[in-house]
Amino acid sequence: MKNYLLIFTIFSFFVGFSQTSSEFDYEKFSNPNPENELSLYFKKEIKKKLLRTARFQTKKKNITLSFFINNEGKPYHINITSFGSGDFNKAVISAFKEFSLDKFNSDSLDTRNRYSLQIVSKKGSKNIFNCSSKLVVETPPVCEQCEDLKFYPDIKSCLNLEVRKLFYEKADFSILDNTKEEETDLYIKFSVTKSGELKMTKKTKVPLEFLLETDKIISYFPKIKTISYKNAKPIEPLHSFTINYKKGETPKLINKEVKYDSLFKRNSTNELAQFFIDKLNTIDLNIASLSRIKNQVNLYFELDKKNKVFNVSTTSRSDFLDKKIIEIFNAYPTDKLNFKSKEPLKRYFLQILKYKEGKVVVETNSFIGSEKIPLFPGCENSVNYEDAKKCFSRGVQMHFVKKFDADLPNNLGLSKGRKRVFIAFKINTKGKIINIQVKAPHPRIKEEVIKVMQQMPLIEPGTQGGEPVNIKYSIPFTMIVK
Repeated sequence: MKNYLLIFTIFSFFVGFSQTSSEFDYEKFSNPNPENELSLYFKKEIKKKLLRTARFQTKKKNITLSFFINNEGKPYHINITSFGSGDFNKAVISAFKEFSLDKFNSDSLDTRNRYSLQIVSKKGSKNIFNCSSKLVVETPPVCEQCEDLKFYPDIKSCLNLEVRKLFYEKADFSILDNTKEEETDLYIKFSVTKSGELKMTKKTKVPLEFLLETDKIISYFPKIKTISYKNAKPIEPLHSFTINYKKGETPKLINKEVKYDSLFKRNSTNELAQFFIDKLNTIDLNIASLSRIKNQVNLYFELDKKNKVFNVSTTSRSDFLDKKIIEIFNAYPTDKLNFKSKEPLKRYFLQILKYKEGKVVVETNSFIGSEKIPLFPGCENSVNYEDAKKCFSRGVQMHFVKKFDADLPNNLGLSKGRKRVFIAFKINTKGKIINIQVKAPHPRIKEEVIKVMQQMPLIEPGTQGGEPVNIKYSIPFTMIVK
């Protein structure tokens, strides 16, 4: 009988930036109190059974919530640090959006900052709402090239982009021509020190022969004058990005927008654009909170078997604008949309708004784009896009149940209880699993996970805009050793 349990969650994985390299003491600096207004509000709005499902990250003593501020002064990109607790996270985010931030008695909220607070801690073995009484404020490091930006995520993304550009311009990628892998991802992680210098971290994952080159290129970046602060104290935030390398090719920075503008004929004069122009006003455009970095609001949807639109969403930073765009789109006749192609299990996308020459304008697709996630064998008859994702997860789970050595965890001297394993990998354009990276509680488990992943069956590759693309995934799973 198998003496372990694997609990899987699978989601697309895109490398961006993490926050800081050291732990922040919310107990000391944010005055958490289980009887303050936010704690009592959550107790009223969130069911106890959901609170019990909230899981803490490894070695963490609390669960925190973070967010940014848009042009309306409203929170967006609300993130909860609870592991594998989807329903709890959704309930907290929904409730938090209705809570007035004025009750924190903080200074005026700034779009350039990131805000965070503790929401849950332990009392004995029980989860309790023990929310911060004041917001913790974090400012990003700002390099000279990014000083024009006014949204925190854009400022940090801008720095990533500038460092990446430096690699494309100056790095000697021919050093990698003798590597064994035909294709690999160069994962580059760096911190911005308190003196404003960029420093490569040990988490950087590149071939050994490219390590010195990576360190050298990062050191070329000019010193940053405006460093990062958290709670008014200097910190050293972490950034990361990935460069895809194919043997014999020099990586290039590709602007997909130029390609998509041509492929989907984006403009302000087509019928759909005019439909939106008639219904969106200047105020709507101003609250889009776009910039030259985050320069689009896109809309996604699916079609059922009767070609009816469902599961509509947008990338808007404003809930109000999100709802209005969806309402307008749902009022537009589906038969007037021009599709490049219609296939089962596709998700369709189009641009609605564009940041152009310093202002936000309506600019939509003349032809609708589409994307399709990789399909695990046997998932071809999934009902819809979301069902195909769940089927993929089940396929991977069953593969592990069949192939993973069930006795291994108990033969390694591991203590009883939950053991977490994180896997990152890529499904390439041929449907093969490549670039497998694993974090595990023991080297033998890591080896076993890599072996099992390498035995995965060939997968139908994902597509975007009708073309096969590489898709990155991460799998966090919990192994319960009995």
